[in-house]
Amino acid sequence: MSVFNPDIKLSKWKLPDVNELYQQVVSGNRFELSKAITLVESEGEEFRPQAEKLIELCLQNKKQSLRIGISGAPGAGKALCLKVLE
Repeated sequence: MSVFNPDIKLSKWKLPDVNELYQQVVSGNRFELSKAITLVESEGEEFRPQAEKLIELCLQNKKQSLRIGISGAPGAGKALCLKVLE
């Protein structure tokens, strides 16, 4: 149920396949990157094991990368910010 409109029912987010999500993120898929950001920033305990596995996979990647921090409310467009930085 939405806090702003009690008539809107929010769908339950389906847990992603972490290996597939990782492959999509490293291939440059921004839509999947936004899912990965949502997964990692989620406070739900049911998401924690998948988020930790995704972070572990990303840290094992040997490609040269730049680690930055981007803050903002969920849905604020953080994945878009990352694309601009490419």
